[in-house]
Amino acid sequence: MFTLADLRAEATAASFSRGQAYFEEGAVGRVRHRVEDDYFSAFVRGSADYSVELTLTDEGPDFWCDCPYDHEGICKHCVALGLAVLDEFGPEAAPPKAAARTPKNSTTPPRIAGATNPAAPVDAVVSASELEAALREVGKPEKLKFLELELRQNPTLARAFLTHFYGPALLPDPLAADLTLPRLETLRDELRRALSRLRFGHDELADDDGKKPVVMFGIGAGVSRFIQPLAQRVGVVLEPVLRPVAATIETALAAGQLAEALRRWHGAWLGITGVKQPETDVYYLFSGSHYAPQVAEVWVRMMAETGVDLLLSRQEFPAEEAARCLPMLIRPVVEALRPARPGQSQWSPTMPQGGQALLLAAASNPSLAPALREALQPHEAQLSPLLKLRLAAGCRDWTAWELLATQQAALNPALALSLLQFYLDHDRRPDLLRAAERYLPRYAQLVGTFVLAQVQPAENRLLYVKALTHRLEAGQDFADFETLAGLWTVKERAALVLRVLVQRPNQFAPLFRARVLLAENRPAELLPLALALDWHPRPRASYWAVYAPTDLTELPEILQLAARQAPEATLDAVMERTEQYLDNTPRRTLELYQRIGSWLKALYELPALTEQVLLFAEGLYTKYNKLSRLRQALREAQVVPEPEAPLLRPPQSGIPRRAPKPRNPFGK
Repeated sequence: MFTLADLRAEATAASFSRGQAYFEEGAVGRVRHRVEDDYFSAFVRGSADYSVELTLTDEGPDFWCDCPYDHEGICKHCVALGLAVLDEFGPEAAPPKAAARTPKNSTTPPRIAGATNPAAPVDAVVSASELEAALREVGKPEKLKFLELELRQNPTLARAFLTHFYGPALLPDPLAADLTLPRLETLRDELRRALSRLRFGHDELADDDGKKPVVMFGIGAGVSRFIQPLAQRVGVVLEPVLRPVAATIETALAAGQLAEALRRWHGAWLGITGVKQPETDVYYLFSGSHYAPQVAEVWVRMMAETGVDLLLSRQEFPAEEAARCLPMLIRPVVEALRPARPGQSQWSPTMPQGGQALLLAAASNPSLAPALREALQPHEAQLSPLLKLRLAAGCRDWTAWELLATQQAALNPALALSLLQFYLDHDRRPDLLRAAERYLPRYAQLVGTFVLAQVQPAENRLLYVKALTHRLEAGQDFADFETLAGLWTVKERAALVLRVLVQRPNQFAPLFRARVLLAENRPAELLPLALALDWHPRPRASYWAVYAPTDLTELPEILQLAARQAPEATLDAVMERTEQYLDNTPRRTLELYQRIGSWLKALYELPALTEQVLLFAEGLYTKYNKLSRLRQALREAQVVPEPEAPLLRPPQSGIPRRAPKPRNPFGK
């Protein structure tokens, strides 16, 4: 019988601890078992993939590994394989074992008297001067080696060490005693091994057309590590592994089985946060320790997409089920109270708060919120404002919710909108109008849209005018200007016209400014407005950036508006600009020809200018007869008639054609 004690006897404390960490991280590949001679083999992933073998004999376990380890006991890779064999096949994998034997390459390590053996004699009192002298004389490597040995062999000292540097131990898993639930270790290891075997190669990351991805990274806080197309392809590779796990959680929640859903979620989260690297990463996307945070980001997003968060916030659960799951739900809050790990670099990738998202969803559930609120009462100072809001809403404590929302709405636009909707649902119109006036300057677009949908001008004219003015300046829809014309005072209208035409003209489109001029009965300024524009701008480019060309699609309509007021002057301006651009040979482009066609077409549609535009277009057609693209643009604009097709002479039958005389290649 091969037991855990046999495995411990084969390895030193350091090798066993490291091998156990390898096993828990899913570094052991598929274990192959040959029954006839109790032979086991597998590949263990360390600094490289090592081949490890185990044969169970009557004398005991016989390990072999191709790693360079040549010290006392077996290596950590052998320990990882032994633990995998015990986990998969159990202690009945071999015949009864003979008496315990000394591990191979064994030299019994010296033990410190009285350190881990209570029976060893030890002085009752240690002299302080003697201890200080020993601390000064003993070198640092010897001190660290002694401390490491004691930490591995003394559980009490190990717990004190972890408590000092990592804070108090987390609450034990309250669902561990429920044997009907799947094992946490099994869920963790299955997902971690599946994630470790994923391949991020050329074929996996290519798009549907087989095009290789563009590897670019996002920059800034709160930004995904990859640009959107690459992040989407990474999610496609991860989805076949994560989607079935999310589906089982969704099924459990839909059936009201909160404990099973939390157990499966917890196991999946442990597997995600414990994964190191995928099997293949040809683009070095996850160099360092970026693989687990990227998987966690996809997982948190998948929880929302699959409806797990929504189900957790709405599904009704029995009181007994909720009570035994409370420690698991509040676990993220307790974990957040623990101090940061020592030596953690500021450049380390940030792990998404998956447990916090789960707790926020549960806090909105009326069947869970009261118990959660009571359990989190001792940690109220550490709770986030969003969690407090969710708890108040879940408990239907609208007085507390309103107070918290009022305090935080100035920092959160979504919360300001929720507060307005709250007042609307509870038919508190005065509070709604006061809150809208308070938050409209800060969140003009969001609150303005709400005001225009829910508030009438007769109810609060000034608020409605401000909201509609914000929308007018953002969208520049002249229909809003016409609506405001019946609501403005003379002073308010003059202030907007001043902003559009004088103070901030570059922020408004030329066509909008032209329509404002017409509405203000200032038609004489239309042609100067059109002449102030660059009708055919040069493309501006630099080594660092290429500037977008000016949008001149509205220029023909501006010219048409100006021509209705001053037709002759407008036509003269168009003719002058056209000839100026065409005479400048380097400025001739296909885009220029199309623009000339659009200018002439806009004026051709006015009856007063039709004949003159036609004459000018025919002159261009004749003068620039070698510019075929210009002639084509004029025909497409329908300002010149289409040329008549040439008549084809009928073939003359019966008259033989003379063959062409061959050309002498050597003659001049």
